[in-house]
Amino acid sequence: ALLSALAARHCPLNLPSIAGQRGIFAFTGLTPAQVKTLQDEHAIYALPSGRICIAALNLGHVPRVVDALCSSVAS
Repeated sequence: ALLSALAARHCPLNLPSIAGQRGIFAFTGLTPAQVKTLQDEHAIYALPSGRICIAALNLGHVPRVVDALCSSVAS
């Protein structure tokens, strides 16, 4: 759902590798500055490496997370 929503928004964040990752965390490729924007402006938390917890997402959260990710990458 996350990848589909990002693709539908034509988000500049490139996450095709998430589908191939295993476990509850995934690397997003976000820079530390983009992670800070995600946290400060959207109250969505990730490690400075850009790692996020995929297990915490549900279909109700996906639109908000996609908006935040796209906005953070565009900043």
